[in-house]
Amino acid sequence: MAAGVAVALATMCHDVIMTPMDCIKQRLQLGHHGNSVVDCACAIVRQEGMSALMLAYPTTLLMNVPYALIMGSTNEALREVLNPGGGHSLGTYMAAGAGAGMVAAAATNPLDVVKTRLQTQHLQLASAADVDIGRCSASSAPSCAAATERAACRSAPVAYTGMLQAARALHVEEGLLGFTRGMRARVLIHAPSVAICWTTYESVKHLLVRLRLFE
Repeated sequence: MAAGVAVALATMCHDVIMTPMDCIKQRLQLGHHGNSVVDCACAIVRQEGMSALMLAYPTTLLMNVPYALIMGSTNEALREVLNPGGGHSLGTYMAAGAGAGMVAAAATNPLDVVKTRLQTQHLQLASAADVDIGRCSASSAPSCAAATERAACRSAPVAYTGMLQAARALHVEEGLLGFTRGMRARVLIHAPSVAICWTTYESVKHLLVRLRLFE
């Protein structure tokens, strides 16, 4: 119980900072609100209010808390199977971390899809009629490219006010398969990420113990 409460509180504090940053990152990746973090954050607050930065916070918590629990418990279980003796083993840390990252990423992918919809719902791609590419000449290519980028990021009305509404809309529009969007990429990202994280953590801890700097 103590470990579970600690993980939950740590995740809540972490996500208070990371949810707005994740929102800004996604807007920048889509070419919206300028090219810098500060400009993007100011534009979001000015146009949509401070609450827009935290819109996905409940969904982020709902995703990250079970992600941490699944990842941690799976990692421990795999380490016990791969290395029953519990000795220092880089191979065990890498394999167990990769497996734990894959399981946790796949299990929480539906919530990640809903969170992304909440954070980017007001953006929509431009249609072919928005920019007449045929009218672009070599001399006007830069201006046409800028016009295309602006059109591709034009605003659309906010459709969802919460995670349940976004989840229902996703189910109606795309069915259950809609919740699996990006799962392969998410698994491929989290498997090496968790493997590197756990291997680095255990290696540094082992080194500190050997140096008698940490007991």
